[in-house]
Amino acid sequence: GGWLLASALFFAVGKAFNSKGSFVGLLAALGFAQSPGLISIAAVSVFQLLGDPGICLGVIASLALAFWVMLLQVTAIREGLALTAGRAVATWLLSLVALFVLVVFVSFVYVIVTMLVTS
Repeated sequence: GGWLLASALFFAVGKAFNSKGSFVGLLAALGFAQSPGLISIAAVSVFQLLGDPGICLGVIASLALAFWVMLLQVTAIREGLALTAGRAVATWLLSLVALFVLVVFVSFVYVIVTMLVTS
C-alpha cells in the first residue's frame, strides 16, 4: 500500500522534472530501497531485550536506518527516473511536502465532518 502510493507520488513529481524512467523501474528500485527497514524491526526487537539502554540503542539504530533508507530512496528516484542527483532530492522533498499537505487537508476535512455530524 504505502510503497505503491509513495512510488506513484515520486513518479508524478518526477515527471515535473522531465524524468525519463518508467513507473515499474521506480517501483523495483524503491522496493529495494525499503529493505533496511526490515533490519530496523529486528534491531529494535533485540535491543528491547536489554531494557532501558537497549531502547535507547534501538532508537539510535532506527534513526540511522531511517536516514539510510532516505538516502536509498533518493538514489532509487535518481536511477529509476533517470534524474540528476539534485532533481532526485527535489523530487523526494516535494513529494514529502505534498504528502504533508494531503495529510493536513484530510485531517482538516475529518475534523470538520466530525464536528458537523456530532453537533
